[in-house]
Amino acid sequence: MANPVPADSTNDGAKLLPNQLAEAFALFYEESKKLESQQADLQEKINQLTQELYDSNHRLKILLNAIPAGVVLLENNLVSLHNPSVLNFLPRIVIGQALTLPEDWQPSIAPGEYLIENAVGRRTIQLVRIDEGSRSIVQIQDITANIHLHQQSQQENRLAAMGKMAASIAHQFRTPLATALLYSSHLCDGKIAADDSQEFAQRLRKQLLSLEKLSQDMLRFITNRPRKSELLPMTHICKPLSKASDLCVKKKG
Repeated sequence: MANPVPADSTNDGAKLLPNQLAEAFALFYEESKKLESQQADLQEKINQLTQELYDSNHRLKILLNAIPAGVVLLENNLVSLHNPSVLNFLPRIVIGQALTLPEDWQPSIAPGEYLIENAVGRRTIQLVRIDEGSRSIVQIQDITANIHLHQQSQQENRLAAMGKMAASIAHQFRTPLATALLYSSHLCDGKIAADDSQEFAQRLRKQLLSLEKLSQDMLRFITNRPRKSELLPMTHICKPLSKASDLCVKKKG
């Protein structure tokens, strides 16, 4: 025979259930408020970072558009972005395609430098590439003016060195030349004895030989100085050779 369930026990459980539900609902409501607050803070932070990123990109775009050098961004060796200055160097550049250089760009002796000749004259273009994983940044700029300034500075330095050398040579010439003039003036006076005259003549000859040695050293220095070198495009060498070979072929034919 089953034992009867006490009536008081059932009534106590029914009385505690609403209290437990209320506490659980209050706890859920409190945690929901905390979660909403954290979500709002996170969204505010995301909005702030998004605005900062937009401002940074805007400033970077202004900077890239302002600089005279061309800047190209490559992704997997394909053009993904470039500033307007690139069109001054590569007018046929196309986003989404590989970066190609014009055929009239002749490589120079210096790495990353190219020579361009047109009706305006010769230009020197410098190309610098920085690889960062699958992305690359290419900078293109005209360094013709910089090269001219460097050459002008070198010329001024050479002129200054030549001025110092001329002053040094003049100083070296001055002493033996003054001595030779002194001895020659004594010889021209006619008031010295024959023995003294021969001694003055020997001294004069010695000073003249010293002057001759200085002049020979100067001539040797000028003759042996290095010749000025000049960069020339390969077309300047290949075209005459091609014409000469064609003439040889025609003569043999």
